[in-house]
Amino acid sequence: MKSFRFGLVLLVLVVLGASVFIWQILGAEPARAWQAFLINLLFFSAVAQSGPVLAAIYHLTEAHWGRRVMPVAMGLASFLPISFVLFAVLLVGFPYLPKYSAEFPARQSWFNPLFLIGRDLLGIAILYSVSLVFSYRFLNSTGRTLSDGSLAENRDQRTVQTGRQRQLVGNDSARNLTPLAVLVVIFYALVFSLIGFDLVMALDRQWYSTLFGGYFFISSFYIGVTAITVTVVLARKYTEPKEQIQANALWDLGKLVFAFCLLTAYFFWAQYLVTWYGNLPEEVGFFMRRFQDPSWAWLTWTAIALTFGVPFLALLSQRAKQSSPVLCFVAGIALVGMWLERYLLVVPSLGLNTASGLGWTEMIISLSFLAAMVFSYRVYLQLYPLRG
Repeated sequence: MKSFRFGLVLLVLVVLGASVFIWQILGAEPARAWQAFLINLLFFSAVAQSGPVLAAIYHLTEAHWGRRVMPVAMGLASFLPISFVLFAVLLVGFPYLPKYSAEFPARQSWFNPLFLIGRDLLGIAILYSVSLVFSYRFLNSTGRTLSDGSLAENRDQRTVQTGRQRQLVGNDSARNLTPLAVLVVIFYALVFSLIGFDLVMALDRQWYSTLFGGYFFISSFYIGVTAITVTVVLARKYTEPKEQIQANALWDLGKLVFAFCLLTAYFFWAQYLVTWYGNLPEEVGFFMRRFQDPSWAWLTWTAIALTFGVPFLALLSQRAKQSSPVLCFVAGIALVGMWLERYLLVVPSLGLNTASGLGWTEMIISLSFLAAMVFSYRVYLQLYPLRG
């Protein structure tokens, strides 16, 4: 009964968010609704894609620490079909898609609307298709391998032989995953870089950076790793049967969060440093608007503190990385900071708001995206129940 009520609440939040979005785009503040839609789509798509990417890296590096973590992380990919539909809605209906400017005639063909929409939707479709196929095969092959490990213990000779044969089948299936894992990682870097260039960087007509694609897909994976950490901690506590994830696995997740916090900060600093010492006029405006305009500066420094400051200081401690409540809290703080970072990448570039307009519209649309992701995750748990 509680499960049914929770699912009903999720559906109500999704419908409410969709209603507010439609009401706003047909009303007086369409820009605000589209901004919130784009920010949340970028954010939650990064969360959804992180599961297959982490599993692909896990497979390619032949890691062994995350056998209990990977099935939990892979569930986030259940949002990918919803994400694709929402990207189609965005690209077809977004009134602020990057357009050709006479100041930069070389960009005319690149910003042709049909070419822009076509290449982004094609790239997303390829990435999501490969990721879903990899996820399905990874879950099935991993399930067989893990379950076979107990078959060969304390059985007669015939059972031992059968277990070994099944183990070989599982190993063959795992080896067959390698080409798909490589494709997932490659397409992730390419497609998320393309999204960063087309749907974020190009919103500011005066600013461009060849480093931004790398920053965008690295920071997107940082979002994903923190979301996986929160999901693992919550699954460990609330799923039935209880997910038996050991403290060592949490420690490894904490180290991943710490590492990608530093890597994202490095990419950000590298971008800022080049602009500062080069005094590049086409790039300085991007930073001045966010760091020196009083309307945005407070939000920028808040995002930096939540995204880099708190996780860095907290996760220096080994105990913090092994404590479920502390790790979940720190990862949640980083997620809030990265949502603000996406907000700051999009809204000032469009120039439609003279000040940060965080309010009930952004909150409801964000909650509806979160509810859609949680609902899709519940469907995944029905198909692939977590083993206790």
